[in-house]
Amino acid sequence: MNGEAFVRIAVESRDRAGVESALRECLGLKGDLSEASVLWFHVSVEDLSAELAYTRAFLRAHRLGDEVADAWGLDLDAFVVEVQIFGQRECFGKEVEAVLGDQLGRALSVRLSCRTLVSLQGGEVLLRAYDQGVMIRDLRERYASFLAGSSWLPAEGLSK
Repeated sequence: MNGEAFVRIAVESRDRAGVESALRECLGLKGDLSEASVLWFHVSVEDLSAELAYTRAFLRAHRLGDEVADAWGLDLDAFVVEVQIFGQRECFGKEVEAVLGDQLGRALSVRLSCRTLVSLQGGEVLLRAYDQGVMIRDLRERYASFLAGSSWLPAEGLSK
């Protein structure tokens, strides 16, 4: 896909083919994902193992911290397959992206019996982590300002 993914859902310990199959089931799609769209959004599944291994090796070699891993509070080495959702930003606001990412992240977590990490803005705004459909991490401090004034806010998200 061209451009930056709006929503990124990292999936724990699953291969690309398994995630693509589960994604098709969740979205009721048949055929090649590259030709499919959901509400005018396009989805893709990427195996980022080589890129993430390089990044983590670089961070370790230079003794740098991994801000994303620290924010999630999880070991991210098993989260190498990622669902990316693209769309035309002008047509839909950040609320639709957030709803789609949140719900799809939870659904994939249930369908694949694993943990998923949902982020917005191409990975810049961390949203939530799910384990078999149960929210295990709500990064309210990361998304509160991004979703401020939105018509949709995650349930139990900003009220605490």
